[in-house]
Formats: sequence, C-alpha cells, structure tokens
Amino acid sequence: MQFLVMDPGAEPNKPMTPEQGVEMGKFMAESYAKGMVIAQGGLPPKGSRVRFTKGKIVVTDGPFVETKEMVLGFAVIRVDSREEAVKWVSRLREIAGEGETSLIQIYGPS
Repeated sequence: MQFLVMDPGAEPNKPMTPEQGVEMGKFMAESYAKGMVIAQGGLPPKGSRVRFTKGKIVVTDGPFVETKEMVLGFAVIRVDSREEAVKWVSRLREIAGEGETSLIQIYGPS
C-alpha cells in the first residue's frame, strides 16, 4: 500500500530546533533504508494551474488557497497497512512537534 502524507499549516518558515533536525534526519534515513519512503519534499506557497479550454491552454498562477490550508510538505510512503502508515506519521509528529498531518491512500500499482 502507498500513502500520501501531507503537512498542512500556516507556518511554512517555522524552523525545527537543532535537536528536532537531528532526530528527523535519523528517522528519514531509517525510513529510506527500509524502503518505506518513496519520495518527499517541501512545497512553495505558490504554483500554477494549466487548463485546456476551448482548444487553448490557459495558465493561471496561484496561490489558490488560504495560507492555513496550504500543503507545506509531502512524502509518499510504502507500507503494509493503514495502521503502519499511522504509526509512521505518529513518529513523524512526535519529532516535528504539535501539528496535523494528512494521510491519504494512493490507489494503483505500487
């Protein structure tokens, strides 16, 4: 099973403490070594939408949602169950501190 893990929030520039950074580095290295993390990264607060309308391509620059609804970071993880995904996200939150993380199953080949 694969899950999309998203970190929404209104504080895109809130830095981790040095201790949190070390712990997060260890956690991610371990997750990559186990083959759990397929991809991960941060997202800027602005993007573009590309729409095909009436035979033409229309590009609209964002942002498109309120800052508090922005997705600031993501990971795609491969696990055996939803419970394992929740456990992985719980460890992530323990390191990162208070906050909310969204977890959405990805359907398709894994």
